[in-house]
Formats: sequence, C-alpha cells, structure tokens
Amino acid sequence: GILILTYLGSLLFVLRTHRPLFGGGQIEGHDLSGAWSVGKAVGLLALATVGVAAMSEILVHAVEPVSAGFGVSQAFLGLIIIPVIGNAAEHGTAVVAARRGHTDLAFQIALGSSTQIALLVAPVLVFVGALLGVTGMNLVFPSFEVIGLALAVVTSAIITLDGESHWFEGLQLLALYAMLGAAAWFL
Repeated sequence: GILILTYLGSLLFVLRTHRPLFGGGQIEGHDLSGAWSVGKAVGLLALATVGVAAMSEILVHAVEPVSAGFGVSQAFLGLIIIPVIGNAAEHGTAVVAARRGHTDLAFQIALGSSTQIALLVAPVLVFVGALLGVTGMNLVFPSFEVIGLALAVVTSAIITLDGESHWFEGLQLLALYAMLGAAAWFL
C-alpha cells in the first residue's frame, strides 16, 4: 500500500503541484487541438489493456518451454527479453524523442515507466494475486534482483542529477544493462 500511495503522490507532484518543472505537458511545435476526448482515450486504453492481458497470459505459459527448448534461464527471459519486448513501443518513442532533441521527454518516458512498474504495477499485482488466492506472489526478490535494481537506481540518479546528458552516460547505462543481462544469463 505504501508503494501505491507513493506513486499517487508522484502523480500529484508531477501533474498538479510542480507541473511547470516537467514542461506542463506541452511539446514545442506540437498542436494538441486534435487530441482525443477523455472517453475515447479511456475506452481505447481499456481495450488495449484487455489485449495486453490476453497476450501476457500466452507469454507466461510460453516462458518455461522456451527456457527449456533454447537453454536460456528463466531469469534472463524475465529480466531482459520480456521487458525489452513488452516495452518496445515505449523504447521506440523515447529514442525518437531523443533524436528530435527532446531528451527531457526521453528521460521522462524511461524513468516514468520504471517508476510506474516499481511503485504501482508490482504492488497492484501482489494485491490482485492475494484477492484471487494466488500464493507465492510477493515483493520479496532474490539478492541478485535487489542488487541489480539498486545499481540501476543509483546509476540513473547520478546520470540525471546534473540535468544534462551525453553519449558516454548512455554508454554507461548500456554497459550496466549488458552486465546485468550477462549475470542473469547464468542464473
């Protein structure tokens, strides 16, 4: 519950109390006059959520056979392959934003997604699992995953602290991801 409240607090901070710090939702050179209505956006989001839930169910049942068939650890599939595939569209959007010079937006996409997973999605899944009687679903992670998460958080914080970015910082993030991926391969 604490993580979910923290996420809701972050939304209040970004969308209401400190909106000007985050660009106010406007992107230079983009006209938002043709934006969707709230009803249309919520309806399409609900439809997409149902589709993602169905595909996720198929994906979960495919992990073990793929792991056994290709000799890939389930840790590598769960920590590297599935997140890359699952967030491909989001990653593409961040890359396009960065290429167009909107590095702030690219960082917001990447860090916002990570924050949302850690503070909202994971805790909600634990609560829903408990309501459905699913056992063994909790936020207790193996040491490797906790250390990897801590390294990612510290590295991201250091890189974003000065408000600027350059190619070497990107290389550092890629190197950390590659090291975590290599370690997960052997789990």
